[in-house]
Amino acid sequence: MVIAAGATCAVLALASCEAFLVDPAPSETLALGLGFSLASSAAGDAKAFDRADAGRIQLRRRRDGHVVFDGSVPLTAAGTQREAAVRLDGVEEAETLDLDATLLSGGQALFRGTASISVRKGQTASAEVPLQPIITQVQVSPTSVTLV
Repeated sequence: MVIAAGATCAVLALASCEAFLVDPAPSETLALGLGFSLASSAAGDAKAFDRADAGRIQLRRRRDGHVVFDGSVPLTAAGTQREAAVRLDGVEEAETLDLDATLLSGGQALFRGTASISVRKGQTASAEVPLQPIITQVQVSPTSVTLV
C-alpha cells in the first residue's frame, strides 16, 4: 500500500512538472553562399586557383568574437570563381560576421581572404571574398627570385 501510494505521488508530481517545462525556441538556420575570386591576375596564381578543392572557413560575430562556424567545406567551380555553401544555426535577428577563409588543394593552403558579412535571421546571404596567394616557398637563383 505504501509503495503504491509513493508511485502514485511520483506520477502525479511528474505530470504536474510537465506544465513548467518549456520547449526551446526553434533555431533559425541561415544559408550563406560564398564566392571566391582571385585578387591578382598572375598566371601561376590562376593555375593554383584551379586546383582549389576545399575551403577552411571561420565565421565570428563582430560584436563579441563568438565563433559561429569553424570547419571545412567543399568548393564547386563556377566559371572563374569557386563557390561554397555554409549553413549557420542560432543567428540573431541581424548580425555582422567576420569571415576568414583559406582555400585548399589536397589539404595544402593556397589562398587566404577575409570579408565582412551582414546577415539576417531567416534569410539567405552571400558574400564575395577576394583572395591573396599564400607564399609557401621562395626560390632564389643567381639571376632571379621566384615566390611560390
